[in-house]
Amino acid sequence: MTSDTERKRAVRKVMVALSGGVDSGAAAALLIEAGYEVIGCYGIMCNPELHGNEKAQLTHEQIAKDTRNLNISDQRIASYDWSPLNASTPPDIATVPAASTQTAADIEAAEQVARTLGIPFHVVDLRVPFARHVIAPFCESYARGLTPSPCVDCNRHIKFGALLREAQRLGCSHIATGHYARIVERAGHYELHKALDTRKDQSYMLARLTPEQLAHTLLPLGALTKDDARTIARTHGLPNAQRSESQDICFVPDGDHVAFTERFLQTRFEPGDFIDTRGTVLGQHEGIAHYTVGQRKGIGLAFGEPRYVCALDAQANTVTIGTREELRTHTVSVRDVSWTEGAAPAPSFECTAKIRYRQAEQSARAEVHVAPTPTPTPTPTPTPTPTYASPIISPCETKEKIAYESAKMLTAETEPSTEPEPKITQGDSLTLYFAEPQSAVAPGQYAVLYDGTRVLGSGIIA
Repeated sequence: MTSDTERKRAVRKVMVALSGGVDSGAAAALLIEAGYEVIGCYGIMCNPELHGNEKAQLTHEQIAKDTRNLNISDQRIASYDWSPLNASTPPDIATVPAASTQTAADIEAAEQVARTLGIPFHVVDLRVPFARHVIAPFCESYARGLTPSPCVDCNRHIKFGALLREAQRLGCSHIATGHYARIVERAGHYELHKALDTRKDQSYMLARLTPEQLAHTLLPLGALTKDDARTIARTHGLPNAQRSESQDICFVPDGDHVAFTERFLQTRFEPGDFIDTRGTVLGQHEGIAHYTVGQRKGIGLAFGEPRYVCALDAQANTVTIGTREELRTHTVSVRDVSWTEGAAPAPSFECTAKIRYRQAEQSARAEVHVAPTPTPTPTPTPTPTPTYASPIISPCETKEKIAYESAKMLTAETEPSTEPEPKITQGDSLTLYFAEPQSAVAPGQYAVLYDGTRVLGSGIIA
């Protein structure tokens, strides 16, 4: 058993991503109580000049060039030249554009939390990587008739990607957030588990994190409830103890994702045909981005019984309408699978799965289709491949699971390994065979696989 002193030496300094809300503030307070050296930061992610404005600093063409194949090229994050953080001269919050749901008041709230806790505070400009990795894929998904999950992409590429890199530049070995989930070490492997409070569990949103990212992440709230977090915030005199939670997409302040996407892509979604499952034209739709699979309201067609959006075809510009029964399926195809521990447990295995965030897990069997290993093609004069510094530092000697034991106590624990060595690598696809038919399976959303409380992996619904 590793001593507390050895654990703290391994973790060293921790950067906490402060949003100005109660959860991140409570997470910072718990880490300070546990004896860690803590610094706070706020990431600026939204700026109208990057979102399709005529005077855009970063054109859509530049963004699109860098977002091709993002789902299968996570390592490309290393190739971007993130602007170094000048910690001595953080941006003046008075000059920060009050864009979307991010405002200067949010930065002030986060800074106030850091001031109350007596920790350093930094502002990090993440607008360019956020536009590349979150906004562009979001808009292009709607243009392709898909339903995106921007928060999942943000966690993998921004909060635990670009922001982790900035944390390491400031001498931090780990990053911490106020997410409700748990990380457990088993003999050097890091597992992502559901929060103990299943009502607040956010493991679905973190399911795309890589093994390297998990190795450098602390989630202090994984064994807490929301009421616990508020109690901790009040105990430490944090000004945000009763702050309400935001449910909005941070870069779409008015909720009109269609108008936002049209501005960003500099296009307009044209009307097309509503058809039934036999191809019969039923009427005209307003543009494919207005709809998602499973939608019932807002279709604008009258039927004798409920009808739902069953499929979207961006190439044909059609929206297929059907009955509840036509919306249901036992089989779901999943692409670009990312295994949370680096590999699948077996070629075929039983699990539970979620096909959207607010869904109860469903029993299923997963059949993995292993990605073929590419055969290298010899060339007479190979071109040297440029190398980039990895944004993920080498794994530390040990990893702690922070667990809430009382209002004033944290403990760290590890668990012995009982799992066989995984053999299937990243880049797979799979088919889920559900025991019960699933409704409203929306391509573009993430399917997340579980073994009990443990996250096995995730992929994009095809």
